[in-house]
Amino acid sequence: MDGDIKDIVLARLEKRLKDKDEEIRALKERLGGYENSDRIKSLEETTGRLQDEIRETQLALSEVMKKLGGLEAAVVGLAADAADDGEEPVGLADPDLALDGQSEPLPPVIYDAGVAASAPDNEEGGKKDAMRFFHMGKNS
Repeated sequence: MDGDIKDIVLARLEKRLKDKDEEIRALKERLGGYENSDRIKSLEETTGRLQDEIRETQLALSEVMKKLGGLEAAVVGLAADAADDGEEPVGLADPDLALDGQSEPLPPVIYDAGVAASAPDNEEGGKKDAMRFFHMGKNS
C-alpha cells in the first residue's frame, strides 16, 4: 500500500512539474512574438512565477521522498519488532487471494494499534510527523 501511495504522490508531482514546464515553454514562445513591452513584462512575471512553482514542487517532492523513506523505515522496524517477539503472521483463509505457485496467500501487514497509539505526537518520527505529508494542499 505504501508503494501505491508513493506512486500516486510521485505521479501527481511529476505531472504538475511537466504541466508547469510546458506552460513556461509556451509563454516563452509567446514572449518572442510580442512587441508590446507591457505584455512582455507581464509574461516575464508569469514565467518567473511558474519557475518558482516548479522549484517549490521539486522541494515538495524531495520532502515527500524523505518522509516516505522514514515511513518505510518505521514499518520495517515494526515488522522486525514483531518478528523478534515471536509473533506469527496471520494467514489469509481465502485461497483465492494466493498467488500462483503458493499454497497460502502472503500474510497482510498488520499494524499494532497499541504501538501506533503510543508513538509520540510531537517528537520527530511520531505518527503525526510520519503522516503529515498526506495533508498537502488542495493544489497539489
